[in-house]
Amino acid sequence: MIENMESIRVYYHKKRVSLIFETVEGADGDYVVRYSGHKLNAMERRSFEDHLRDVHGIPVLSTEKRFKR
Repeated sequence: MIENMESIRVYYHKKRVSLIFETVEGADGDYVVRYSGHKLNAMERRSFEDHLRDVHGIPVLSTEKRFKR
């Protein structure tokens, strides 16, 4: 169950990428999935985001985008 996990690591392009699950406040059972993309270059980050969205139906955000305003 996802509510029992904070994060997992996946293997993508021979690199380990962390996926972090954050609950959305005020929304029961909704999550934001972020990934730590510091090991991926810009093209790999875009490809990783597209792959998770298109193949698995999981929209993800980079952890770097969390603090951008």
